[in-house]
Amino acid sequence: MIISLIIPALGNPLSLKKVINAIQKQTLQPNEIVIVDSSPNDEVENLSLSFQAQLPIKYFRVKSLYPGEARNFGISKSVGDIIATLDSKTIPREDWLEESIEKINSDEYEISFGSTTYKANLPFQKVLRACIYGKKTVQTLPGSVFSRDTFYRVGTFAEGTRSGEDLEWRNRAKKKDISIYTHQKAKLIYTEISKNIFQEIKRAFIYQLHGAKLDVQLRTRLVIFGIGVLMITLLIPQWNNLVGWESSRFYIANITKSYFYFLSIFTIISLAIFHKFNKVARNIWFKFLFLSIFILSSFFVFQWNAAMANWVEESVYYIPHITKIYLSLLFLSGIFFRGLYIPISRGIALNYIFPIRWVVVGLVGTIIDLAKFPGYFIGAIFGLARLAK
Repeated sequence: MIISLIIPALGNPLSLKKVINAIQKQTLQPNEIVIVDSSPNDEVENLSLSFQAQLPIKYFRVKSLYPGEARNFGISKSVGDIIATLDSKTIPREDWLEESIEKINSDEYEISFGSTTYKANLPFQKVLRACIYGKKTVQTLPGSVFSRDTFYRVGTFAEGTRSGEDLEWRNRAKKKDISIYTHQKAKLIYTEISKNIFQEIKRAFIYQLHGAKLDVQLRTRLVIFGIGVLMITLLIPQWNNLVGWESSRFYIANITKSYFYFLSIFTIISLAIFHKFNKVARNIWFKFLFLSIFILSSFFVFQWNAAMANWVEESVYYIPHITKIYLSLLFLSGIFFRGLYIPISRGIALNYIFPIRWVVVGLVGTIIDLAKFPGYFIGAIFGLARLAK
């Protein structure tokens, strides 16, 4: 048995050094460590060369490969019949490789996925961990171990994207007749949570935009797609007022009625297309139905005073500031969801988020969701198009 450990790297030499030090302490050593370096400078190369006397490192300098591409390249250059994966920011525990290999050799499992927890030191990192990662063990591609034959059965990692290829590959493996194991206790620690909100906003925006083309997170994307349509629904009735009515060349006669008819027809056609008979499609169909009802209900809220009270404030049906009230409730619901439900469900202690830190956690989570919005929205369109085929 020959074990090849694949590590893509893009900068972060200090983090990579921690990973290599952890590899040295493994109770079972890999036969080769393939480092695929896309860095713009020589820091990772110099670090790799400094360890070659102590570890069987095979270093490759490549030009601007995304993580999936780098993994594919590293596997193609490796010789092992067993493939292990890490990245330059995920530090394995001493028994990670040995226990993962034991699972593979037991003939009971074909893939041992990574199990990772996220380490936070700075106050903002702890807030970010609360609203995104949590304290529970998370299944990850870094830390995974599988045979070369299993890798080719699942297929190579998606290329041409900076993020999402790991989740897409894991989803692909689960759809095949492949036995999978995930350690209950974390075998890896991720140490590079963003240190400020601007760094995380940039990361979230770029990564989600890159992942939009992949068939992952469709349920989440449908929710974001619904929010996007809701925002459009809010804008449409105000369009002519914003552009200056008939005096503007952007004026559209009967725009609200036309939009309502379009939205109704689009919903009916979409529901007809996506009502397949498999479990996953039915689940998505019901979610899409819920979103459609939610969007149409929102449309009626925005038009309530015009349709029911004809803008007569003395009318019993007139509700002052109904749109503001409705949007405020939606926003507060998002804060509660991001600040309370998500952290608690992911293992964050109650004494951390209470009495008032949940508000900060909720606001940060909502801001990050807004940064991801373009990628989610585009990804939902791609995903719905794939389902319709």
